[in-house]
Amino acid sequence: MLKAQSFDSIPLRNSEGNVRRIARRRLHKGDLKKHVFILSMDECAKISKNSSILSALFAILSNEHHILLVVDENDKLEALVTLNLIAQPLVLDYLRLKFAQLEESGWQWNREFLGEVTCNHLTYAKEVYESIVRLAEMVDDNKPLPHDIDFSKQIVRILLLLQPLKNINDDIGEERFWLEPKVNTYPEDTALTLMTKPAAALIDDNEEVMRTVFRIFAQENDWDYMVVRDKNHEPKQLLSIESQEHMSYQNIKRVKPLTHRLNMIQSLIDRDFRPLFCIDEQTNELGIISIEELILDDGFIPKILERISKVEENTRLRSFLEGNLYIREGKYGALLVAKANWINIIAKQPEEIREPLDSLREWRNLLAHSYLALVGTRNLPVWMRYGFLEGINNIETCEEALGEVEKDQVYTALFGLNEYLKRYNNGNDFLRKSCGLTDASVGDENNLILQFAEAKKKWKKILQNIPPAELSKWTGLSRIDVP
Repeated sequence: MLKAQSFDSIPLRNSEGNVRRIARRRLHKGDLKKHVFILSMDECAKISKNSSILSALFAILSNEHHILLVVDENDKLEALVTLNLIAQPLVLDYLRLKFAQLEESGWQWNREFLGEVTCNHLTYAKEVYESIVRLAEMVDDNKPLPHDIDFSKQIVRILLLLQPLKNINDDIGEERFWLEPKVNTYPEDTALTLMTKPAAALIDDNEEVMRTVFRIFAQENDWDYMVVRDKNHEPKQLLSIESQEHMSYQNIKRVKPLTHRLNMIQSLIDRDFRPLFCIDEQTNELGIISIEELILDDGFIPKILERISKVEENTRLRSFLEGNLYIREGKYGALLVAKANWINIIAKQPEEIREPLDSLREWRNLLAHSYLALVGTRNLPVWMRYGFLEGINNIETCEEALGEVEKDQVYTALFGLNEYLKRYNNGNDFLRKSCGLTDASVGDENNLILQFAEAKKKWKKILQNIPPAELSKWTGLSRIDVP
């Protein structure tokens, strides 16, 4: 487990779920020649989660096993700190701050004590940090073990360089620095942002060993599968254990870190939905990509629905700008174009775009009614895996055909006015053509001009009674004129 994950150590829980032991690998040649050390909690350094980074540095470097347990106020383990974690760039910033505070306090740099080091606090902090980085590199799991004497010398050197910081007074206020794994940012909709990571792994071995690892590692952490690495440490399969302890394997395919979501969906379709995997080249972290990650990711379907809504709105706007204030519907008669059913607006579009628009409308309904409730889960029925590439292609076809239709001031004002009337005029609005409205335009004085074929006096009175503040808020215009 340690080798497959490139871990230095891992906590072990007892049958009650409490961590009582820590397992660690060999760090240098002076360690006894056995694969794993099983340590009691007392053999590791321990620190409160509110302690300073400086305290953590001294504690982990001074501990024989170089493992630091971070505990909460109830002395319960929250995290492990290893040598790799203290080699992150944040520690350099922290050391610069600390040595600057030391210099401000008037502390006299002691060459006789420190040896030949520069006495500038910025370069001195960098020297300390680079020594920590070299120590972390010495225990890199992918390199030969260092000699114990070289390892010990490096630790002593770092502790020596850190000694001046013991002279800083404690009354310096809150530090606002936290040790945590580095978070990298990546382009959206790529393998690096969509993969499930880190994916737990095990190294190919006999069935008994692999079954045991799965039981004590995957099941303990409630994982459905683990990645099987070959003897060269390369990922090759996914392992899951089904009912009756049956071991099931799936071949996995590697994709490049910046592979786009849609390309991965196509690759999964081509592979009958067998999973993909990706390796983060910055952290060497392994991640798995399944169709569930690609489709039920929190942002994917909402963004698709947003694009479809924009296509729908552009269809309405285009129809309105072509002179259609109302659209004929079946039993409802003619309805305001901004409120009519999309299917009836589609029926009035050019023939070449009618079919992709109608397919897009049906897909929109399916996404909203069947898929949206599943977003953020992994519960994707088999039949719901299909249709996404076709749907995206339809969106792009419609977007290209419609072009960018700019918002129209008359359309927007009329929509807002109709919503106001629906709420504050007992439901008497402009929804149906029978209301008598025949034309709408915006005048030079930012006023809405409405033409009526009938009931002109009635509407003029209703519209003049709308408070100016409400009119501006709902329509964005200054007044309404009914000539």
